[in-house]
Amino acid sequence: MIYLDNLATTPPLPEVGEAMRPYLGERFGNPTHLHQLGLAAAEGIRLAREDAANLLSCTPDAITFVSSGTEAANNAVKGLAWKKRAGHIVLSGAEHPALHDSALFLQKSGFSVSFLPVDGEGMLDPEEVRKALRPDTLLIATHAANHDSGARQNLAAIGRIAREAPVPFLVDATLAGGWDDLKPDLIPCDLMTLSPHRFHGPKGAGILYQRPGLSLEPLIHGGRQESGRRAGTESVAAIAGVGAACRAALRERETRVAEVASLRAVLWDAMVPLIPDLHLNGPAFGPRRDARHLSVSFSGVEAESLMLLLDLRGVAVTAASGCLGPGEKYSRVLRSMGLSEARIRSAILMAPGLGQTAAEMESAAGIIAQAVEKIRKL
Repeated sequence: MIYLDNLATTPPLPEVGEAMRPYLGERFGNPTHLHQLGLAAAEGIRLAREDAANLLSCTPDAITFVSSGTEAANNAVKGLAWKKRAGHIVLSGAEHPALHDSALFLQKSGFSVSFLPVDGEGMLDPEEVRKALRPDTLLIATHAANHDSGARQNLAAIGRIAREAPVPFLVDATLAGGWDDLKPDLIPCDLMTLSPHRFHGPKGAGILYQRPGLSLEPLIHGGRQESGRRAGTESVAAIAGVGAACRAALRERETRVAEVASLRAVLWDAMVPLIPDLHLNGPAFGPRRDARHLSVSFSGVEAESLMLLLDLRGVAVTAASGCLGPGEKYSRVLRSMGLSEARIRSAILMAPGLGQTAAEMESAAGIIAQAVEKIRKL
């Protein structure tokens, strides 16, 4: 199998599994309990929190461990809104459902929401953010890199606008985290969400950065875990795996990005001469696009059929982001960019991964071309 679904999830590193193993065995204790097994588990969480803080160049007290990037986004958006009790939220119309649907939920609960337009490449104009601000604006939110389009937003410009207002700024880094050099203090932003399974960590754990001094209402009530910010006995093994993934990402980030960007170029360059009417969705390759991301549309092809045929032929891709909103079959993000329905319905997401080869990318391109030709002849 040539796995090209690395935007959705990545294989855990061997060192991630090694970091997790003790907490699935001899260090199984509850980390809130003051006996040796509990203290050993608590120490694993403490070390992982330091690793996550090092990745973001922040203090460990700014890190909250949750179950996923989706929970982190819900915590950030709803937690801030519930603390304020009323107000206005600004975000783009191209956000991941974790942000988009959290804002819709709050809108139904009496909050005001402005969904700002993006251009044909999926880019949000920072000046549109400035114009949307109101005296009661309580949050600005957008993504570092978009799951569907690959667009990397101008976080520095939006962050400056947020500071000038001043309004808290949330960055969804669930795709870019662990790949881009994202430092909340330098962006600047007040909240950030990361999804470690997208940078070779485990599923079942997420990271919420919360600027010290910024208060959120907890989403989950119960015990006093995570300094009272997220109740529930921690998944110590998953958190230990997150720590290992953060250490590896910090150590290898530049070489990883160069590796996958080179493989993506090989894949694209191999497809272009083989497949007529091939379209790149989102920004051109360069600083405005995630280094791994390929969203491509094939005229006259239905994406789901292509995905299934490619799976039979040993190439794993996806016909849509893994997180679609209720009732959505095709990308709302691509629709917000003004793409035609035919182009949206034929869009495939791909991303090469670490350890793959140029030969595999060329082979995948040939298999994709044959599959597209077969479907077009039907």
